[in-house]
Amino acid sequence: MAFVPGNQQRYLRASFLGLANHPDSVSECTSQVFEGLITLADPSSSWVAKWQRLDGYVPGVYAVKVVGQLPEEVVQTIEDNGGRYVP
Repeated sequence: MAFVPGNQQRYLRASFLGLANHPDSVSECTSQVFEGLITLADPSSSWVAKWQRLDGYVPGVYAVKVVGQLPEEVVQTIEDNGGRYVP
C-alpha cells in the first residue's frame, strides 16, 4: 500500500481516472458540496474505519457524503481498474 499526501491526491485522481490535462473532465468529476471528512492513517485498526465500514480502504482522506454523481464512463474506468464506485 502507498500513502499519498492530501496535497497530492488530486494528481492521483486525475491520473487514475485519465483526467490529466482535461480540465472539463476534472470539473465534471469534482464536487464542492460535501459533508464531513474522515482521515484514515491505519484503516485496519481504526474504530472509525470499522464503524463507517472503511476498514478495507487504503489510507487517505474521505468525504462522508458527496452531492453529485460521476459520469458513467468514469465509473466504468474505475471498475476497469479494479476500483469500486459507491454512489
